[in-house]
Amino acid sequence: MINEILPSDSYGFVFIENTSGESVANSTIRIRELEYLLPTIPNRGLIGRKFIIPGDSHYEINATLASGKKINLSSGYMTNGYNSYDLFVINRNTIDHQKIINLEKNTHTKK
Repeated sequence: MINEILPSDSYGFVFIENTSGESVANSTIRIRELEYLLPTIPNRGLIGRKFIIPGDSHYEINATLASGKKINLSSGYMTNGYNSYDLFVINRNTIDHQKIINLEKNTHTKK
């Protein structure tokens, strides 16, 4: 019964790193029907975003470099009930995706 009154939202945490050699002028993250417009990401810049996971889905990342070159990636998996942690690295010609370890696990040991 208590589970019925507790919040049931699951969150996605996304980090986007730019190693393309130029700034990322425009970029978006799309998750199902939700689309997030991201700020300009300078070369060697890193940004992060948090969002509510709307249900089973994947990421669609679209980026336009300052030169006008467009690159995109459809990758990953997320589902309600589990938080998701992902790193996307924008390179000159591709976007790489890496799952990040579960940041919620307690990794400290007792002394």
